[in-house]
Order: sequence, then structure tokens, then C-alpha cells
Amino acid sequence: MQAPAAGFVERLLVYPRSGYTNRLQAIASSAILARQLGARFQICWELEEVVPGGALETLTDAFCD
Repeated sequence: MQAPAAGFVERLLVYPRSGYTNRLQAIASSAILARQLGARFQICWELEEVVPGGALETLTDAFCD
């Protein structure tokens, strides 16, 4: 299967779910895919009982930029 041409996907939006490790795995994988596709990468971090803090409270500023 061939990868789509660069610029084919304009934006990759990920909604990481569950605990911190699952979220970090989803974010890392999605960031790699977005870079390969030449797409803008955005994260929608929703609070859950197992992850009560927001992304900016949990991760460093450099990671969230």
C-alpha cells in the first residue's frame, strides 16, 4: 500500500483516550504520521476520571507547543 502524497492530508486530529500511557502512545504515533504526511497535527485532550488533569497541567510547555 502506497502512502498518500505529501499535502494530501491537511490536518490530523487525534483524541487520545484512557490513561496517560495510552494517550502518550497515541500522540507519539499520530505525530509521526502527521510529519510523514506533511499535515498539521492537533490534539483534543478530554478529561476523564483516570486522567483528571488537562494537557497543559500534565505536560511541559515545550511538548504542548
